[in-house]
Amino acid sequence: MPNTIRIKRSSGSTAPSSLAQGELAYAEGTDTLYVGAGTGGSATIVQIGGSGAALVLRNTAVQTAAGTYTFTGNLTFSGTVGMGVVTATTPNANDDSTRVATTAWVRSYLSGGTYLPLSGGTLSGNLTVGGDLTVNGTTTTVNSTVVSVDDINITLGDTASPTNTTADGGGITLKGTTDKTITWVNATGAWTSSEDFNLVTGKVLRINGTSVLSATALGSGVVSSSLTSVGTITTGVWNGTAIAVTRGGTGLTAAVTGLLKGNGTSYAAAVAGTDYHDTNSTIDGGSF
Repeated sequence: MPNTIRIKRSSGSTAPSSLAQGELAYAEGTDTLYVGAGTGGSATIVQIGGSGAALVLRNTAVQTAAGTYTFTGNLTFSGTVGMGVVTATTPNANDDSTRVATTAWVRSYLSGGTYLPLSGGTLSGNLTVGGDLTVNGTTTTVNSTVVSVDDINITLGDTASPTNTTADGGGITLKGTTDKTITWVNATGAWTSSEDFNLVTGKVLRINGTSVLSATALGSGVVSSSLTSVGTITTGVWNGTAIAVTRGGTGLTAAVTGLLKGNGTSYAAAVAGTDYHDTNSTIDGGSF
């Protein structure tokens, strides 16, 4: 009959009180395998296997670690990790043993080692995100006094299928006694400002790189206008069409010598001796 070797064992759920170096013990109640580690007659008792141990040393699809465990070093995961929630009613910031299964919480070392509910919460410390940050909520509120963005371009209206219709009304709103806005209006196909633009001294309004308006002059590129009235013109040369008689002009397109005569609709040069007398005119009483 072959010999049978049995390790130290218990049908209960308690761990062995002492083990020698290399000595094995098994608790059937918790399915936990222990080994004595260290030297001497009373070695440190370490869990090395079973579903009740900190880590299951079985080659199965699902690894299960039940109970409460404290990791003092770094943890490295090379595969997919599923993490159960830490639950607590009023968790103690420094004592994981206060956790009970009522409300979901996660520990946040960013806020001094306190717990935060998985459904929300507030971080009292600084937060640095090394990767991309995606916010899937409907509203993002920033209460900081200074917002600094390295990117030189900010994209608005970045929907799945952007169109001029989806862009309509988009832009920037500055809150004040009344809203100050710069918005895109699709009906006019133009950016629209609710307020005036004030250029500082020395700056001009340009179109396609050419100055069209400064504080004191129209740009040289402005060659036509729809002006209906002007102020007093003190200097300048008129190179336009003739000013009609009905507009207070003469209707003439070239200069004339001498006096002008009008017939009610136009002007022409007056003829000496016929329309008026000059120094060479003859006054003749005529015959009878």
